[in-house]
Amino acid sequence: MRHRVILILLLAIIPNWCFAEIDTSMCNKSINNIRNPNISCNAIITLNDTEKAEIKKSTSGTIEDLTCQLNINANKSEIIKNLSEPTVNLPKLEIKCDIAFNDKTNKTTNFSIAPRIDFKENIATDLTLNISEITGIGFIGKIIAKQLSSKQTKKQALDAINKVLEDLEP
Repeated sequence: MRHRVILILLLAIIPNWCFAEIDTSMCNKSINNIRNPNISCNAIITLNDTEKAEIKKSTSGTIEDLTCQLNINANKSEIIKNLSEPTVNLPKLEIKCDIAFNDKTNKTTNFSIAPRIDFKENIATDLTLNISEITGIGFIGKIIAKQLSSKQTKKQALDAINKVLEDLEP
């Protein structure tokens, strides 16, 4: 149960501003393996048709699709130990996004996040993603980073984290 909380907390920081579907099947195997002290997996994040249309519109038709892979590699006991602290520092997560352009070319942008969540009285009150190491198509990475850092995205992520925590209450 605690390991599922870890995955949910890790994935709750991924905003739903454009990522509708997250395939965590590979992560479930890693989390459920009680003999493995680590979570080591990739979560695939894809756009649904509505979001593809939105991203195409917002980029004047330049970008047609976006698929991201979230590389999770973390020590389970370190995360669990952190969960009781007023500030939880999650491990650095590598994110690789493949971008399909309208000229039928694909490009990649990569970046890292090292989320920090502040709690007060068991409620997540602040979230900092600590975005770094943007490579590949830098301007796309910067657009994604800007969106990930927006107040709306931060609120959505905090709401998701608090919903998970609320559902865990007895």
